[in-house]
Amino acid sequence: MKKWIRLVLELSRLARTDSYNLAPSNQSWSSKIVLSWDNPLFVSLLSCWFCFWRGGKMKGLNRFGVILLLQSAFLAGVFCGDLLEDDQQINNAPPPHIHGKFAYVTWTKEKGYDIKIFAAGYAAADPTGIDWVAKGRYQNMVNKTGWGILEVETRPTWPDEMQMFAAGLAEGYLTRDLIFYFWQNIIEHYCDEKPTLCKFLQKFITQNQDWVKDSIFKMKDASSYWHHVNLMYQQVEGIQAGFQKASNGTTFKLSSLDLLLINILGDLGDLEAALDPNPQKAKFADMMKDGHCSVLIKLIGNRDIYASHVTWWRYESMLRILKRYNFPLKTSAAADSAPTPGSSISMSSYPGMVWSMDDFYLISSGLLVTETSIANFNQNLWSKVSPKNSLYTGIRAMVANRLANDGRQWTKLFTLFNSGTYNNQWMVLNYGLYEPEKPLNAGVLWILEQLPGLMVSKDVTSVLNKTGYWASYNIPYFEDIYQLSGSSKMQQKFGDYYSLKECPRAKIFARDQSKVHDIDSMMQLMRYNDYQHDPLSRCNCTPPYSAINAISARSELNPEDGKYPFPSLGYRKMGATDMKLATLDSFLLQQFIAIAGPTYDPLPPFQWSKSTLNKLPHNGMPDKFEFEPIIHRWKWL
Repeated sequence: MKKWIRLVLELSRLARTDSYNLAPSNQSWSSKIVLSWDNPLFVSLLSCWFCFWRGGKMKGLNRFGVILLLQSAFLAGVFCGDLLEDDQQINNAPPPHIHGKFAYVTWTKEKGYDIKIFAAGYAAADPTGIDWVAKGRYQNMVNKTGWGILEVETRPTWPDEMQMFAAGLAEGYLTRDLIFYFWQNIIEHYCDEKPTLCKFLQKFITQNQDWVKDSIFKMKDASSYWHHVNLMYQQVEGIQAGFQKASNGTTFKLSSLDLLLINILGDLGDLEAALDPNPQKAKFADMMKDGHCSVLIKLIGNRDIYASHVTWWRYESMLRILKRYNFPLKTSAAADSAPTPGSSISMSSYPGMVWSMDDFYLISSGLLVTETSIANFNQNLWSKVSPKNSLYTGIRAMVANRLANDGRQWTKLFTLFNSGTYNNQWMVLNYGLYEPEKPLNAGVLWILEQLPGLMVSKDVTSVLNKTGYWASYNIPYFEDIYQLSGSSKMQQKFGDYYSLKECPRAKIFARDQSKVHDIDSMMQLMRYNDYQHDPLSRCNCTPPYSAINAISARSELNPEDGKYPFPSLGYRKMGATDMKLATLDSFLLQQFIAIAGPTYDPLPPFQWSKSTLNKLPHNGMPDKFEFEPIIHRWKWL
């Protein structure tokens, strides 16, 4: 399988289109995609496939699988009968990279790090005479598609630490505006209404930083794990340096603490609950934050596996970036160390972050990693959250992403230095073990669930094989986690909303997953919300339904004066903010379908100027979120 991955990556370099929209809402996906027999490149590559087929099948791929690979490799390039070059326009629209640029980071003894910027129309080939450490390519397509697009690549001839700092430097420089807007929307006023709590938070963060720096100093040369923890911090420092360099002479200013807060946003909610001196308030905060994402992993007969993730979060967070990091790092600091299995990672992310936080990762090791959050209602567990022997979730996830070869190894790596914050159910789907038209191999799907002081993991491929799908919706699967988290007590108190099998999303997934047979039907299910008509969205409420009882929530559509038995069902300033979907063939190119913004159709599109939420900060965002799905074609794949 991995040989085929390398083959397709090489073939894909010939295609040049960047991002393209899929079918409009009234048109099927497949009717928009045409593979042209008049295109000589397509014909020659099909001939190439024939030669490979005649020469013998690679393990796990029959003729049908190879056709899927070729289709995905040229889906963007062979489109409506012609190869679309970078500078071509579609329907007389401006080229999608109109606001884009390249950055090349260099280093010399005389100047240290330096950065050279080129317009996006610059030739795709590397500029001659530039010995770059890292290069970045950025397109601000937020108003066109809802996404910024960022690619960053480093050179293996440079030391790992220099690669990561330079990578951060390129990202911070290129995405300065979005980083600053995101900080304004999420971080700037974070402590305004909780100054006392923020003092506790700052003390915790400082103590943790001291412990991490000491551990890196002692362990980075001896431990592959700490080598990569160090590299994560190098990348964050590089982002701050790049941001400052791009902001020279402007009012754009961020501190190192600001950048760190952006990168631990996933942990902050649980840190608040753990450190808040008012336990009753912390408990209420927990109830308000439960329900964060929906995931479906679906077998499509015996020919494919789809994996889709929907983020649920505050609408102030809808300034988004699709990212691909290609960092040819070593497994350890040793000079003869082997390359990391996960050298290349594509993901949905946010400005200034070095991880996804949704989370949704496509990794060159063959792993797709995603999660949904788990709420901890057991206040006694927060005593296990400590600033020492603890690493934030994003760091542990990215270290595991880079070092793991399979699901078992990923879960073992992630278990180290449990922070007890941003507690999730993680799913590790191993596309490298998947063989179309054959029974599922053991290890195709692993899951891990985390609470403060406890991790439980297991290979659940047998469940996927038996039911045909795996759904995740913020309720623990493992009985130990379910009981210890207090979820069972919440079910006894508030009913089936907290039941693993009887909650609304569990029933909707169980009812509708069998209808999924192609990309159209999968996307329709993941964007599904018909809360006023679906009986599974009903509740003992006034009005008698809730817009959170759906795969893609729209909690702001619940009336502010409605009556609900507990806060989660009522009016909230949050909802589903995106959808991502990967298939076997898209995964091999680290591509995925992405839709930005809250679900619409049959619901009204979210529009800041017409919403009750229009007083919330939304700097840098489009006014109306009514975007079509896109697939971005990575330039430097």
